[in-house]
Amino acid sequence: MKLALYVAVFATGIFYPLYGQKYLGNSWASIKANGSGTLTCIYHESPGLIYRKEDKVKGVCVDILGDFVAFIQEQYSITVKLDFVPETKGIHSLLEQVHDTPNALGIATTSITNENKKDLAFSPFYLSNPMVLLTGREAPSLNSLPEIALKFEEYTAVVVRNSWEEEYLRSTVDMYYPLLKIEYEPNSEAVLDKIISTPNTFTLIDFMEFFKSIKKRLPVKRHEVTLEGPVKELGFVMQKGSDWLPLWNEFLTPGYRESMRYKKIVATHLGNSFFTLSD
Repeated sequence: MKLALYVAVFATGIFYPLYGQKYLGNSWASIKANGSGTLTCIYHESPGLIYRKEDKVKGVCVDILGDFVAFIQEQYSITVKLDFVPETKGIHSLLEQVHDTPNALGIATTSITNENKKDLAFSPFYLSNPMVLLTGREAPSLNSLPEIALKFEEYTAVVVRNSWEEEYLRSTVDMYYPLLKIEYEPNSEAVLDKIISTPNTFTLIDFMEFFKSIKKRLPVKRHEVTLEGPVKELGFVMQKGSDWLPLWNEFLTPGYRESMRYKKIVATHLGNSFFTLSD
């Protein structure tokens, strides 16, 4: 009888079982020995990061992977082909498959957290994912966080329980608004629905979720306030013990993320305004 392995996802508090392997992948060792091979990339679509358009896979992650392949060719004279495999059942299903698939690479909006690192391996972060303060369009404009108690006097914060956003609310926003009321929704989609449909509500949400809302043309408003503190970092996901990890550490360095090439990739798919939030 096969035992199910349960992994806690920090951002949602949800537990899910991981079962059998679905995809095949080549190890870095086997590719080096053969002089070429395929890296299986299991992805969950996310606007700007990885998406299909005109029957091609595009986005920040795809361009970074292209640079990764070029780096391998230049440094090791080895040709690596990328095989993009969509996972349509969601991020949890993707993480199940990566956990059970040696040598596969998972691509999704998965944060590098201590909890997630217990059962999965991560590349160095490929993108920071800063938070934004969001309301429905009719809310008064907030220009700085200290204004929140005055301008949002009758407002309620809406977040996912035990999330990064709730932690930030309690550690930082509470300084300026100690009487703030907080309500909870099960996921980010429900949070967005709530602030759109309910007057006098606001939320903190990460940039990628905000970016999705813009792509969907949702009636939301981002407030130009500085939200200091820890920032989520997104990484490519691998099975524990993957021999691809040292290669990622070699390629995905701070120097690469500071390069003009990298900045052009991000600006092309996420817009120049991303850098004003992440700096």
